[in-house]
Amino acid sequence: MTAIRLQMILCLLTFAAAAIGFSNWFLKPEAGAVWIVGSLSVPVLWAIVAFMEQRRPLSDYSISEKNILTVSVLSAAAMLVVAQGVHLVEFLGVSASDAIDRVWGVCVGAVLVGIGNATPKVLPPLSKPQCSLPNSHAVQRFAGWALVFGGVGYALSWLMLPVDSAGFAATAFCLGAVIAIAWRCAVAGVQRSRTPQIDG
Repeated sequence: MTAIRLQMILCLLTFAAAAIGFSNWFLKPEAGAVWIVGSLSVPVLWAIVAFMEQRRPLSDYSISEKNILTVSVLSAAAMLVVAQGVHLVEFLGVSASDAIDRVWGVCVGAVLVGIGNATPKVLPPLSKPQCSLPNSHAVQRFAGWALVFGGVGYALSWLMLPVDSAGFAATAFCLGAVIAIAWRCAVAGVQRSRTPQIDG
């Protein structure tokens, strides 16, 4: 993603956050401070990205750095907008006590999927002499797929199961992904320890 496209998306999310925040303020003025903070969170995030762009142009970033930055920034901004949107729906008379939990669960699952998709693209440090690129890439691909499946399971649990059991099922999916990644890293560590090191 180019810097201009990232800035445009953040601009749209900023306008969305401002519009939703103003609507929440109009409907519930006693919580005005909360809506102001929520509305300003996205433009502050946008300003931080713009500052980073001034210090180091996005074109100088590696592909992996761009992917991680893009996923992290857009996920955070989108979750802030969604959080305010859920409150707006509730103020309009739609019972959203369970919907808030479901929306947050789906958002967390989507973030896990995004991180999992970006994980295989992060290049390992090549300066370490013991670094084995094929082995490192295999571990990263496995971790990426595990996070994607864990994120999908997390989101679907909150989307389809009753709220009382969705949290347990979602946690089980997430924990399963973490255990699988830890197991794969342990296997890779054992394999690397058995590989004879060549002193240079």
